[in-house]
This record gives sequence, C-alpha cells and structure tokens, in this order.
Amino acid sequence: MQFGHDAGPLCIECKNYREWTYPNQQFIKDLIIRSIELNAVPVLIARRIHYTTITNFLLPAGIIAHESYYQYFPADQAELAAKAKDKRLLGFTDVTASEDPHNRTLTFFKTHLPKIADPMAAKWNANKNALLSYALDELNLAQLYTEIGSPAGGKWTNFEGGVEPDQNPFE
Repeated sequence: MQFGHDAGPLCIECKNYREWTYPNQQFIKDLIIRSIELNAVPVLIARRIHYTTITNFLLPAGIIAHESYYQYFPADQAELAAKAKDKRLLGFTDVTASEDPHNRTLTFFKTHLPKIADPMAAKWNANKNALLSYALDELNLAQLYTEIGSPAGGKWTNFEGGVEPDQNPFE
C-alpha cells in the first residue's frame, strides 16, 4: 500500500513472472478484488505486459501499470542468474540478480505515478462494478471491454431465447 495521493491509497503488486501479462490471468482478477476490498487504486508492476493488455484493458479500466523489463533474482543468486542469462543456456538477457529496482522503475514511482494517480483513479472508480463482475467471472472479457469503454469493446447483444427456427438470423 502507498498513501499520500489525492486519489487515495494505492494497492501495489509486483509480479516477477517470466511470462507476459494478459488480462485473463488470475493474479489480475485477485488484484481487482483486493483493491476493491481495500478501497484503493490498483497498481501492477510486472516484467512484461502485452500491449493489448495495456491499451484494451488496464488503461481504460483505471488500473495503473508499469513494466519493469527485468526478471529479478535475489542478489545472493547471482551465479544462477548468470546461467539463466548465458546465451548458450537459456539466454534470458533480462534477468538480473539485484534487490534494487532499476532507474526506470524509480522514475515511474517518483515522477510518473504522482502525475497519473488522480486521472487513473477516476477511471478506476467509474469502472469498479464492472471490474468486480469480471474478477468474479460474472462478465467475460469481451463484455468487460464494452462496459469500460475499451477500444476493443463492441455492442454485444444477449439474444433471449435465440433465433426462431424459420427466421434468417442475418436479416
């Protein structure tokens, strides 16, 4: 948790996963639920977040996100990190053995986060109900996109009872 913003407290979660982040991952749903329970604005820090996750989901929803671009290993695991980086072994060039964040992440927290917290909080507060429904699996992702005004949203129709057998559904 981080306090001191006009928008209210921030619920910050850092994910050190190798995989890219996508909207359907459970840890995002858990962050939504946790942030609502704590009455805080969610902030997600992850190694890599797919472009469509940022533009179609996180930004319109009001979930603040930052890509660290690194997978962190504990400082005392430098030898293991070096093996993971070795191009003849795994070749993961973004592995680092450090307990300290890189300058890019420090700049995010010191400079960018204070500037975006208020406008993102407004979006978050406007979308909380739809996001909670999504996190509880009451809405699917396509429906959520429409609810939050995402660029990927559409005008989905629920056909009660379906199409009559003698009707042409394309007319």
